[in-house]
This record gives sequence, structure tokens and C-alpha cells, in this order.
Amino acid sequence: MSQYAVEVNDEYCRTNFSGAFHPAFRAVKIFHILLSSTSMCSIIYFLIKYNKLLAFHFNIKILFFFQFFSCFLQSLVLGVAQTHHFAFSLIADQPCDVVLSPFLFACFNLPLIFTMLCMEFSQILMVIERTLASCLFACYERSTRSIGFVLTTVAIIVPGLTCLYMYYDDSFNYPQMSAMATSPKSLLKVNYIFITVNVLNFLTLMHSMGLYRHNQQKINAVKTRDHFILSSRFQMNENIISSRLLWWLSTAQLLIFLTYGISMYSLRIFLSGPRSAVWQAVTELCYTPPLYCATMPLICIISAKNSLKERNTKIQSLLTLRSVGNEGWDNYQDQLKKQWA
Repeated sequence: MSQYAVEVNDEYCRTNFSGAFHPAFRAVKIFHILLSSTSMCSIIYFLIKYNKLLAFHFNIKILFFFQFFSCFLQSLVLGVAQTHHFAFSLIADQPCDVVLSPFLFACFNLPLIFTMLCMEFSQILMVIERTLASCLFACYERSTRSIGFVLTTVAIIVPGLTCLYMYYDDSFNYPQMSAMATSPKSLLKVNYIFITVNVLNFLTLMHSMGLYRHNQQKINAVKTRDHFILSSRFQMNENIISSRLLWWLSTAQLLIFLTYGISMYSLRIFLSGPRSAVWQAVTELCYTPPLYCATMPLICIISAKNSLKERNTKIQSLLTLRSVGNEGWDNYQDQLKKQWA
């Protein structure tokens, strides 16, 4: 196996890759396959049944669709990779048979990293888009769609450049048995990137919480004013619903990705050298981004149902005439006038 940076012989494979045949390692593969399948089914179910309930502006909706697509692609690649690893662990005769070729490892690993970064950066850009919508609520509903296309393009280019920074000098020729492993040559840069991304996730969460409270205060301040046109009120309600949804998504993303970052960083520090099969299984299990792919559709479904319920309640309250106080007396006089007219 001269294609690898180190000499891969039977002794090396027995030391480093015998864990591929352990039941715990195979169980993690099955768990990821089931989780990936559940994520893809949940995403498809939401897009078919609940997509129209999120009546958002095009600019935020295209970013939502992009994050859904990133989650779907992450789940698809992970499911295919883990199915491949699980099948090879069953049919392989010796540990060296489960070693991935550099090309196959790159084909699995790069899409996983790229889609994971797309999920994170699209979240940041959605909060930026909602900030623009909140500041320009009076005219944003009539704004051009170019903002959405530009932000989506940024959500693709930035992760691509980040992957280029991490792997531009990496030939992926270090023997690996899992697509979720990290090449030793890029290990330090990967750590820097994930620390940076987690800090950005925290700032995004804080900003989304502040954005929701800002929109809530704004709509409370204009409830009694009649000079706001219907489109402005609709935009403010949309800002509240979308910023609350981003708050929930940002919380889930921060918790899940922070758990992943801390777990992997701790394992790399405390588990240097050859690892036992159980520890290798734990390392695989710490890959938590698929949990966000399964959680995101559920959060969006709950948000869509709550939004529909709130919308129906508001419509019903507008259709129901008040019967007490000054407004009730005015309504009663109007009914008498109509009766005797």
C-alpha cells in the first residue's frame, strides 16, 4: 500500500483498525444509518406538508431551503459512508481490508465537512437577513430578491473557502477506516475552525434572542397606532415568527455543535496513539451534527403549527366584536343603526 504516507502492513492494521470488527463500532454505524434515514425522511415530510405554513419573505426562505438541502446532503453522505463502512466490516477478512483509499476517504470526508459548515454559516446569514428585515420593515416586503441570492451565494462560498484553507495542502494519504476521521496534517487548522465557528454560533444565538425581543417590543408599541399599513404589520409579525424560529434553531445548533467540538477536541488531547475499539466507537458517536439534521425539521414543524394557531387566534379576535367598555358601546350603536336603517 504505497499510496499512504505510512507503511501499512498487517501489524499496523491490527494495531489501528481491528476496532472495525467490534460490536460497539458496528452499533454506532447502525445508529448513524438510522439517524441519517430519519433526518432525510423528516426533511422531506416537512417540505411536503408544512412548507407553505412558513409564509416568509423569499430572502429568508431561500436560506431556509439551503440549510435543509445542506442537512439532507449531510445525512445522505453520512448514511452512504456508514453503510459502506458497516458492509466492509462484515465482509473483510483482515483489518487492512477496511482501510479507505485516499480518494474514497476524500469523497466522503470533504462533503461531510462542507455541508456541516454550510449548515452553520447559513444560520448566521439567516440572522443577518432578519436583522435587515427588522431594520427595514416598512419597505422590506417590496424589496428585491437579490439579497437572498447574494446571501445564499455567500453561504456556499465561505464554507468552500474554509474547506480550501483546511485541506489545500492535504493529500488525504493517511490511512483511515472512517469518513469522519480527521487527517493529522489538517488537525490543528480544523481545531481553529471549529473554535471560531462555535464562537460565531454563540454570538448568533445572542443576536437572535435580541432580535426576537426587539421585534416583540416594536409590534407591542404599534398595536394602538392606525397609521401602519397592513403590509408593515404583516412584516413585523413575520419578523417575530422568523426570529423566534431562528432563536430555537440557534440554540439547538449551538448545543449540538458545541458538544461535538468539545468532545472531539477532548478526545484528540487525551487519546493520542492507538485506541481501543470501544474508544473508537465513542469517537464516532461524538459526531453529533446529524442530530441537528434530525432536530431542525421537528423545530420547524412545531414553529409552523404554533404560527398557524396564533394566526387563527388573531383572525378570530378581529372577527369577534367586543361587548364591554367604550368599544362595546360603539359596536352596540352600530348594530342598532344597521337594524333601524
